Amino acid sequence: MIIILMIEMPLRNLLDISILANLTHNRQAFRESTTPLGVILDICLAAPFLEEGIFRFILILKSRCLQIISILLILDFITSFHSFYISSYQYTVIVLPILCMLFFYNKLLTRPGEEVLQRKFYNYACWFSCIAFGLAHIRNFAPLQLSLIFLYPFYVLPQMVYGVVLSYAVVRYKSIFLTFLIHAE
Repeated sequence: MIIILMIEMPLRNLLDISILANLTHNRQAFRESTTPLGVILDICLAAPFLEEGIFRFILILKSRCLQIISILLILDFITSFHSFYISSYQYTVIVLPILCMLFFYNKLLTRPGEEVLQRKFYNYACWFSCIAFGLAHIRNFAPLQLSLIFLYPFYVLPQMVYGVVLSYAVVRYKSIFLTFLIHAE
C-alpha cells in the first residue's frame, strides 16, 4: 500500500490517473458480482491457495517433472488461456486437485537434507515467481489500456515486492503453508 501511495500522487498530477480509484472501482464491481460468502471464500481461501500453489510451489518441488507442471500452470494463469474455454470457477475446480496432488507427491519424494533446487537456480526461480505473480495481478487494473502500458510495472510493483517476501518465506521454511496464511490474511 505504501508503494501505491508513493506513485499515486505523481500519476494523478502528471497524467490524471488514479491507481486507488481503479482498485476501488474494481473492488466494488467484484463485491456486486458475488455474495458476501463468495467474496470471503474467493479472497481468503481460493485465491491465496491457487496463487501460492501456482507461484511459490515451484520453489519447493523435488521433481523436474513437477517443476515443469508448475511452470505450465504459471504460464496458463498469467496468460489466461483457460478463460477462452472454461469459467474461473471451473478453472479452480480443475487446478485445486492438481495442486493437492503435486503437494502430496512432493511430500513422498522428500528426503531429509536434500536440496530442492540447485543453488544456482534459486535466484532464477524466485525472480520468475515474483515477476509472474506481479504480472498475474495486472488483471486487477482492468480494463487495460495500451496507451498506459508503460505504467503497468508501477501498478504491479507492490505485488512483485510482496512476491519477493513470500518467495523468501517459502525458500527459508520450505513450505507454502506460512505464505498461504500470510496471503489469506
